[in-house]
Amino acid sequence: MIFLYIQVILDPPSNITLTYRSDDLEIKWEKPEIQSEPDSCFMYNININNKEEVNISEKNIYITPKYHQNERIYVTIRVKWNEDCSKYQEWSAWSKPYIIGDNMKGGDDSTQLTPHHILIVIGVGTAIILIVIVLVCYRFRIWKKLFPQVPKPSMKLFEQVEENQKAAQKMSAAEIPLMTKDEEEFTCSNVTEIPETM
Repeated sequence: MIFLYIQVILDPPSNITLTYRSDDLEIKWEKPEIQSEPDSCFMYNININNKEEVNISEKNIYITPKYHQNERIYVTIRVKWNEDCSKYQEWSAWSKPYIIGDNMKGGDDSTQLTPHHILIVIGVGTAIILIVIVLVCYRFRIWKKLFPQVPKPSMKLFEQVEENQKAAQKMSAAEIPLMTKDEEEFTCSNVTEIPETM
């Protein structure tokens, strides 16, 4: 075999077909349209549902029993030169996705749920549930049972506090006079001794 020094990035495979043969998924494609190179000059990389990648060389068909006919499958394929035919080992771009499955609608990928869609559904569902809970609580007056109103203190308590403050002010105004030293001596001098009786 002649070793080629071709430095060309190949076009992705075309005419990809997905069919079920009994319980096996069959993937077929056409090799790149470049000169008349044999099939053995190409290495293919097949991506199935972004979960499985398979490398195949020397043939344009891949059969796998891993997928059920009711599953939605999408496949992309890329190609590069085999090491025996060229030193240039860059992969081509991925082909456009090809889809097969029961819930497929003409190959339209817009029906697939993304994480963004799931977050929106969860957010809207949570908001609806919260609104329903608030309305039920309002309707059956559950708020008053869950959060009872704190009673206000009665006016008698305020009146007692005011009376106590007034009484304290009166007590502080009427100070008790203290005795001076002269008065103490005078009081002591009036006391006479009583003789002891035998």
